[in-house]
Amino acid sequence: MNKRAYLACSPRTELMKIFSNGLLILFIVLLTASSAISASNGITLTGRTISGSKAKVSCSLTSSVASRSRLIQIGRAFNSTAYKVIAKTSRRVRTLSVITNLSSSGHYRFICRVTLRNGKYLWSNTLSADVSYPTPQPTTAPTQIPELRSCPSSYTSSVLNLVNQSRAGYGLGALTYNYQLESSAQGHTNWMAVAQNLTHGTTDEMVQRIRDAGFSGSPIGENIAWGQSSPSQVMEAWLNSPPHRANILDSRYHYLGVGCVLDRYGKYWWTQNFGG
Repeated sequence: MNKRAYLACSPRTELMKIFSNGLLILFIVLLTASSAISASNGITLTGRTISGSKAKVSCSLTSSVASRSRLIQIGRAFNSTAYKVIAKTSRRVRTLSVITNLSSSGHYRFICRVTLRNGKYLWSNTLSADVSYPTPQPTTAPTQIPELRSCPSSYTSSVLNLVNQSRAGYGLGALTYNYQLESSAQGHTNWMAVAQNLTHGTTDEMVQRIRDAGFSGSPIGENIAWGQSSPSQVMEAWLNSPPHRANILDSRYHYLGVGCVLDRYGKYWWTQNFGG
């Protein structure tokens, strides 16, 4: 894996109240007719707080479901937003767990989806968490730090220019910027920054998210990185790493998309998606 420089859902309701450091979290399992069927299909989703604003969400499978699974995904939604994948694996495991931040007051929803080897889907029950923090009484308004912040708008074009400068030095053609590859790269960058996990996932997962973004060219490749605060720094790290350098200087590639995001801890995350 290309890393380093750190590269690389009337229902029956079960209610559990948890008090932790002045924080009230309500985990509500809503068992509608459809979700009850999903649970009987051998998938159960559970959650518990572990410290402060962190919660551990686990998707458990029966051995029968696990043996037929191709991909297990846990999704999280906040208030009215759509679900975003916060954990996934293509390994045939019985349990997939993820630690997630419930850092803002509001309504969180979690669900687990299992993709079977025959292409069909199985869904878990939906797990909901209503989070309420005590209202602070500050003398000045508190500063809200978003979970993710955009990189400067010039960063993507700067990365493209630096890539093409490197390629020109070897007599290679310039790459053309591609917004489908950008969509794939930015989506994966956001996921890594939220999950705090520098990973490509499996090769099949990488290919699938690039195809889902609409790019059909071939071959395709990817570089990822974490911690570098500018295009020049991340390009230097990639060029000093043979596997990443090989992607940048691959003559079969004609297109590039770049993803960049700043996490809540002030660290930058990067993705390059290449396409032929």
